[in-house]
Amino acid sequence: MKIAQGTPLLAGAYFDLLFGEAEGYACIRTFKTGTFVPKPGAPVQRHWFKWPEQRETMIAAVLGNPGYDLYIIPALFKDQSSNKASNILHQTVVYADADSADPSLFHVEPTIIMETSPQRYHLLWKTMTNNSPELCLTGRSIAHAHSHQGCDKGGWDQGQLLRIPGSTNNKPRGTGPFVVKAYTTGLVYELEEIQEKYPQLEAVIDSSLFGPMPDPKSWASITEAEAWLNINPDLLSLYGGPPGDRSDRMWRLLSELARREAPKPLALTIAWNASCCKYRMDDRPFEDLWREMCKAYEQPENSAPKSEAEIEAYLRLRAQEAELADGGARPRARGFLTPVERADLPRDTIVDRYVEWAGTITDAAPQYHRAGIMTVISAVFGEFGLPPTKFYMGRLNLWFLVLGSTTRSRKSTARGMWRRLLKDLQDGTYDYDIGSDVTPEALAEELSHKPGYSSVFHRDEVHGLLGEQASKGYLSGLQENMTELYDGHVRMRKRVGSGEKKKLGTAETTNFIVNFSGVTEHVTNALTAADFASGYLARFIYCHAEPPKRTRESERMEQFTRGSVKTEDLVYNAMVQELKDARELWAKHVKRGDPVRIPWDEDAWDRLNDLAWDLGSAAAETEMAAMIEPVVDRMAKSIIKATCLLAMVERSSRVRMDHLLKAIELAEEWFLHMMVVASKIRESTWKREQDEVIAVLDAANGRMTWTMIYKKFRGKLRPKQFEEIITALSEAGEVTFRIEGRGRVIYRTLVNDNEVAPGVIPAYGSGGGNTAANTPKENGNAPRSFLSVDDIPA
Repeated sequence: MKIAQGTPLLAGAYFDLLFGEAEGYACIRTFKTGTFVPKPGAPVQRHWFKWPEQRETMIAAVLGNPGYDLYIIPALFKDQSSNKASNILHQTVVYADADSADPSLFHVEPTIIMETSPQRYHLLWKTMTNNSPELCLTGRSIAHAHSHQGCDKGGWDQGQLLRIPGSTNNKPRGTGPFVVKAYTTGLVYELEEIQEKYPQLEAVIDSSLFGPMPDPKSWASITEAEAWLNINPDLLSLYGGPPGDRSDRMWRLLSELARREAPKPLALTIAWNASCCKYRMDDRPFEDLWREMCKAYEQPENSAPKSEAEIEAYLRLRAQEAELADGGARPRARGFLTPVERADLPRDTIVDRYVEWAGTITDAAPQYHRAGIMTVISAVFGEFGLPPTKFYMGRLNLWFLVLGSTTRSRKSTARGMWRRLLKDLQDGTYDYDIGSDVTPEALAEELSHKPGYSSVFHRDEVHGLLGEQASKGYLSGLQENMTELYDGHVRMRKRVGSGEKKKLGTAETTNFIVNFSGVTEHVTNALTAADFASGYLARFIYCHAEPPKRTRESERMEQFTRGSVKTEDLVYNAMVQELKDARELWAKHVKRGDPVRIPWDEDAWDRLNDLAWDLGSAAAETEMAAMIEPVVDRMAKSIIKATCLLAMVERSSRVRMDHLLKAIELAEEWFLHMMVVASKIRESTWKREQDEVIAVLDAANGRMTWTMIYKKFRGKLRPKQFEEIITALSEAGEVTFRIEGRGRVIYRTLVNDNEVAPGVIPAYGSGGGNTAANTPKENGNAPRSFLSVDDIPA
């Protein structure tokens, strides 16, 4: 439907359309400073006007503040006590936050089209109906009908803030301040006319029936929330990724929590602490989040899938949302495949068949098996192929760091399975496994006799090796040596011992593969953010999983059955033969150890470059950009290697799009797990730094000036970082500080929360305190288990 632009609409005419001859109180809202700034405190300024007596004053308020972000709720209220839905007296418009959806896409021509920023709109339909819940429910139907075209699903409820024509949108969208424009067609509707085009959705709950919000003290702790997120790791990109469009991210997070049937006290904790929580960032009350969460939980499409068919439909819907949320141009951070590409994914690759076979034997996480089979094919085919880049990018070797929380994660079981496969592929000609305990010199000796051949170095409980490399002299050069080995170069050494020279081979190249495993907490505690981004560790592909749920079936041990051939053995034997046959084919055409470049189809190579851009963009948008960008850069190269290997397994002389799509699917998992591990390393680094400050303070009998203690850390911490550590320790009740003379003095809080060092003002929560750092904001009522004082909304 084509919509005429209509008549320009200024503030006075806009108010007249909204309120007409009705009587009541109108409320204009703005930010504390009048204009939007990051974390502004929300539009909390309320200015009341009695309508229609103060109509001219309202218009003057808008005209007199043209540079301000001004909002109005399109309703009149009974009095000035509140602007909640229960106080609304007069409202006749249906509205929708069209956002990026073009107004011409809507089935009913709007009465008012408001452009709030370049090509982003609010739409309103004037009706003959007054103050009925049907108005907002109709707006909800409109929002959902056009959500796939860019309309915001959440902009329809009573009490919604809409901008005012002639005011300014100061929110940064890359275009700078934007003067809000509006046009009117003058159309007025019977509500039924709109509802005919937008039937009401089923299972709708009136926003006034959400019920009371759970007491914040009953919300789950942040520890419980993080534990739940760890078993739902695909939610982490919504929970902890870059805020982006906060409204869209928050709605998608709440919707996913609803689909997974997360208890509401738990969902509230997760949502409030999410990086996209506009309510926390804007100092808005908990109740605003509660209302949106209840709406998300009541959406029919957010109900948990109950059958296999419903699960498939659920996955398709999620894929469509991911693509449409970004205009269909590029997948969002949840994945790098488009829905169309995901539908075209091959499902019968060697990776799929190995994981399916392994799943019949153990309940180890599938990602462990994917890392295992990719390790194996990297060894088998890395002797024959090279990436096709113009510059030398190294060999087709992949390095994995496989992590899990406990032994029940079955890391060792999965490790044993891929090592069995590797062993069965070895014979008198091919020898891949070089073990798990080597010194740099022994490694050089071993590889010097294998010219360009594959060698797999593996080790369990790798946190010990990581610590030993820093502390044991004979391992001090291992990191530097392995960095060169990753690129395919053998560092030649000669060692003199017992009066004679050790005889070495002459090999200078290698296809060196690494598969390390360990307990997540042990590894992340042994590493720092600097380690993670280093040239050595940046080369690893990270694989992480939580342990499977303990059941009687999973713990049951089976007896050996003599004389039978199991189906899984037949499947396994077929895979072994498939890999041997493919290896033999490549060996006929390529000299072993002297690999050739594997060419790509043009469309696949173009798609790879798009992916590399997407990976870099996803990394740059996170708070950990400096830490993860080197890892992501190497990950892009690992994807090229994995794609070539998948083609070689299938005996293809060229890389096709289907090979790349499978590699991208693997990379989605790699990227997610890398983010999880990076977050845990950053948290452990943060805790270590706090512990170091406590140790220095304890050594000084619990009292030091701010300047004295900072001198101990100035070589590794900037002043702001140090201040953040002291603030965190203060919030945790570990330290407290006050002004003494001309400077600040830091005191160690004693073990008993009711005891503090002599003369020290107790920290907030311990019985007193009047420093700015220890004074809660007004009306703070958040659970102390997971909110700092600064996070409590006013």
